[in-house]
This record gives sequence, C-alpha cells and structure tokens, in this order.
Amino acid sequence: MEVIHGVRLREQRKADVVRHSQYWEKDRSVALEGLALEVKALLEEWKTLVLFVHDYTAGAREMTMAHIYLQWQARTIYHLYYLLFI
Repeated sequence: MEVIHGVRLREQRKADVVRHSQYWEKDRSVALEGLALEVKALLEEWKTLVLFVHDYTAGAREMTMAHIYLQWQARTIYHLYYLLFI
C-alpha cells in the first residue's frame, strides 16, 4: 500500500510543477476558472464513487484499492481547492 501512495505522491508533485507554471503564465481569472471546473468535476466523480463503493460488495483487495483511490481523489480535490501547488 505504501508503494501506491509513493507513486501517487510523485505523480502529484509532477502535476504540481505543471500547474504552478501554468498558473503563473496565464491570466489569474482564466487559471482559477479552469481549476474551479476541474475541482467540480473531481468532486462529482468522488461523490459518485463513494455511493458506488458503499453499496458494492467485493473482495478485500478490491475494496482496499477503491478506498485508496477515493482517498487520493479527496486529497487532489483539497490540494487544488486550496491552491497548495503554488
């Protein structure tokens, strides 16, 4: 499980570098509008997945992976909403 978190954290750091440069190169209102749309889409997907996982009966491995995915989706939403990549 730690390997998955390490991989996701490295992916997030790479994406942060790209977002950081795009944020400072674009007009702030355009950049913030794009982030707002991205966060909204991620949040809608997260809500749908929470309902799906709640009613889904799968093996322990599948549920563990689903919960890790949900955790990282929530982390990404928080990360973007509070502009932690800046």
